[in-house]
Amino acid sequence: MSEAGIAGSIFTQLIGLNNIYLNSIYSTLMDYFCTPLRIGMLIYTLYIAYSLSTKGWEAMKSLTATYLYFLFLYSAFLEFSFFYENIVDVTIKTTMNLSSFFISAGEAKEYTNVHEVFNKLDDTAMNFFQAIQKIAPDETFITNAGKYFTYAIAAIPLFALFIGMYTAFFVIFSIAIFSMYVFFVYGGPVFFLAAFPQTRSILKTWFRGLLNYALLVITASIIMGITASNLVDAIAQFQKQATSGESIFNLAYLKILIWCGFSLATILKSPDFAAHMTGSMAGSTTGIAGALSATSGAVGGGLLTMGHKGTQKSLGILGKAGEWAHNKAWGNATDALENMRGARK
Repeated sequence: MSEAGIAGSIFTQLIGLNNIYLNSIYSTLMDYFCTPLRIGMLIYTLYIAYSLSTKGWEAMKSLTATYLYFLFLYSAFLEFSFFYENIVDVTIKTTMNLSSFFISAGEAKEYTNVHEVFNKLDDTAMNFFQAIQKIAPDETFITNAGKYFTYAIAAIPLFALFIGMYTAFFVIFSIAIFSMYVFFVYGGPVFFLAAFPQTRSILKTWFRGLLNYALLVITASIIMGITASNLVDAIAQFQKQATSGESIFNLAYLKILIWCGFSLATILKSPDFAAHMTGSMAGSTTGIAGALSATSGAVGGGLLTMGHKGTQKSLGILGKAGEWAHNKAWGNATDALENMRGARK
């Protein structure tokens, strides 16, 4: 196994913590689940006996199959080792292997572990950083402020966009794997609910959610496999031009800018791609955008409503004030007129 990079080390720690937590919580959860499970088996056995005397053997076929399936689950899924080796480990390894294959397909090279996935991105980031360092001005800031200003305008946004793209991939990749482990935590009870026809749809929903996050990992890896090779070529060209002393604003700079922006946009779109495959709703960028739209709409609507009500209230106060002033002025004028008439008499 090759040495893991920065992101690879963090990801390895995340996987280890997930396995430890799953191992500790699964046995306790199933222990709590055993008592109602045994009661359910007893009640279901009585129900089978009752159905045998009333509905006949034809109706008993599906009930007997359900009962046998229930016994298999009881003997298998109560043990964490069976659940981990046949469900968790197989699913995670298959997802990781497919991810490693797709992300490295741009170089026609197969990787056997997830560390190589992040090593490739770490190496690309370091090469890019070294290329940016080469084009940094040699003089001090006081003697050559113009070059430093140009360097800052060009290099900082470009490197920030690359780090943003890399971070977006790592976050989406890690959140998808973490979400799969969340599904595994309560996966044991969900499998038992599949024994009954009335609750079998819960297992289908659970499996579709698990498949959605697995496809999210694979989709993000496909996107990086397509864009990373072009980005690596652009960075290599950028390094050559930086060594030759050319200006930072060159063709390689533009290629890196376009590929980083395109990669970032498509990686953020990967939850939508995975959701289309499973027929579910995207829960990452689409959900965040929807929440922000709803929040801004609510805030804007609230401010507009407050402004509308405030305007109405202000106009009402002004109207009442005007009415009071009108009545007061008319009363004073009437009193003055009466006084004048009295004085003439």
